[in-house]
Amino acid sequence: MQEEEIKKLRFIEVKNFLLFHSKVLKNQKSRVVIKDEESANWKVSKNLQYELQKLIDFLNENDVIKDKFQDEIIQYQEIKNIVDDEKNREDIKIAQEVFDKIENIREQIKIKQYQI
Repeated sequence: MQEEEIKKLRFIEVKNFLLFHSKVLKNQKSRVVIKDEESANWKVSKNLQYELQKLIDFLNENDVIKDKFQDEIIQYQEIKNIVDDEKNREDIKIAQEVFDKIENIREQIKIKQYQI
């Protein structure tokens, strides 16, 4: 295999991993029961910090991956900065914003194409 083909295959592997891992990130929530509200409310689980840090470290390990997913790394780091604050993890509105951002990143990754 040529070097460029190997890079493309690696890109596809990482893309698929990120799509899967975005589901893992979205599941890092804890249900909050609020009196007199029927719909489910969620706050951010402390595990989200750990999962985000693991993901950021993984994406920064390799220069090729780092280059191809730079925008996503920045966005994941922004989310991590938000959830590093315990008050933010307890806030239901912020939690919804965090999970919306994770979903937006997932959508970006879905349409991302390998470019030479």
